[in-house]
Amino acid sequence: MKNVLKVVMALTIILAGIIDLKIPDVQAESTFAEYEITVVYDGEVIVFSQPPLIRNDYAFYPLEDVLQAFCGGHGWNYETFVVSGYVGWYVIEIPLRDLCYIANGSVLDVPDVLLPFVENERTYVYLDYIIESLGMSVDWDGDTKTIHIYSFSEISNNYNQPNIESFGYFADVPQDAPYTEAVNIFCDMGFFSIDESGNFNPEDVITRAEFAVLMVKMMGEESVLSDTSNYFDVPTERWDSGWIEAAVRLGIINDYGNNMFGPSDVVTYEQAIKALVHVSGHKDKAEEAGGYPDGYLAVGQSFGITTGTDILTGNSLTRSVLAILMYNCFFVD
Repeated sequence: MKNVLKVVMALTIILAGIIDLKIPDVQAESTFAEYEITVVYDGEVIVFSQPPLIRNDYAFYPLEDVLQAFCGGHGWNYETFVVSGYVGWYVIEIPLRDLCYIANGSVLDVPDVLLPFVENERTYVYLDYIIESLGMSVDWDGDTKTIHIYSFSEISNNYNQPNIESFGYFADVPQDAPYTEAVNIFCDMGFFSIDESGNFNPEDVITRAEFAVLMVKMMGEESVLSDTSNYFDVPTERWDSGWIEAAVRLGIINDYGNNMFGPSDVVTYEQAIKALVHVSGHKDKAEEAGGYPDGYLAVGQSFGITTGTDILTGNSLTRSVLAILMYNCFFVD
């Protein structure tokens, strides 16, 4: 099966809304599908242990099959009875006592008919919520009765690669620079801004405010942006105040206490690694490995986040280095 450990992009590339996988003309309360429904992930057919179960005209799949097919890792908490799966920083949790969907710590508001359920000692889930919570896109072809699932790596390869091979986007980004591909991809997706002259400015440093915006975008958490600011040095009228509030609330970056954030302060390399390890779902491993900074640096290195960069603690983080680190989160196995 195709390697599913590659991290996928945030909601910037997810199809708008929830794709309706409702199966027509099935009247039974709960029964196996009467016809074959094919699931294709990045062009490869996924084989499950059983056909989907149809309930209230919707197709549900065994939870363990879905996690094994699409997650880079999954686990079971024996104390809380919560099953979890993750791809990069995306985490989906199914509490077996409450039977709901929790995506990156937030309970999804879904119709009751699409909630997980247990039948014959197996937990069944509606595929859309799992797939989209893990940052992938999904489409239903009613003519062929096929569910198509796409990771960001598949989409970006088709969309970006021809341009990257033929020329660089920015005059100040050499075509053969180690960060060129990363810069082009993330500028295409609207993550990084450029100056009035159309330059990327790869050696400019990243401020805490800029970093907060980028990390929230990576997590696809624009829905939690705040309308107010709790910080004396971040007025509410600042365009990025809501992003800063969200980044702190999500645990991506810490404030300084006493209602101070320091938006213009520069982010260091190890601070960036700490945040990226956190949003990649490896915070617990980093804490077990010794915490900040060494534990996070070690875990970041083991998961390939630091690949292609010099690990120089205390150095200010540049735009080009951050682009590489972000790229590693998405694409490095």
